[in-house]
Amino acid sequence: MRVVIPTSLSEIKLSQYQRYQKVLKDNQDDETFVCIQMVAIFCNLSVADVMKIPVNDFADIIETLAKVLDQQPKLVRTFKMNGVNYGFIPNLDKMTLGEHATIDTLLGNDENIPLLMSVLYRPITKMAGAFYQIEEYDGDETKADLFNDVRMDVVIGSMLFFWNLSKELLSNILLHLEIGR
Repeated sequence: MRVVIPTSLSEIKLSQYQRYQKVLKDNQDDETFVCIQMVAIFCNLSVADVMKIPVNDFADIIETLAKVLDQQPKLVRTFKMNGVNYGFIPNLDKMTLGEHATIDTLLGNDENIPLLMSVLYRPITKMAGAFYQIEEYDGDETKADLFNDVRMDVVIGSMLFFWNLSKELLSNILLHLEIGR
């Protein structure tokens, strides 16, 4: 049996990650079951195949997967998925109220990550070097299903981008409050 172990978040799809998160949430007291499911989900194996893996190899696979899940990728501005080039909102200062309201509502809710990704990343309509334009935001929630296959480096990179942005904005606000006294 050949086992393909992801070595990067770019090799894990959002749908796999969400399945793993559900297993983790529903089985907090059963570490062995969670580890078996982790290998099955991320290595695309059946549980029966996972059970055939030698113990030492299983431990190495778990260690590798844990390192992959701890990666903190940078923001991925553009990527290709299912033959379509997608781009991150190129200018946050020009974000529409609809985009902002949807992003603000969805951030922090793991169940709505595909919808959030469909707002943050849209098909590229024009590209010139590092510059690009994306489709206008239309609020169509049916496009969210396309993002179940998005790579986890894209998802986590965008989440870390907003987390760091929020942290920086909060720090600047606190700095201005201290100066104003």
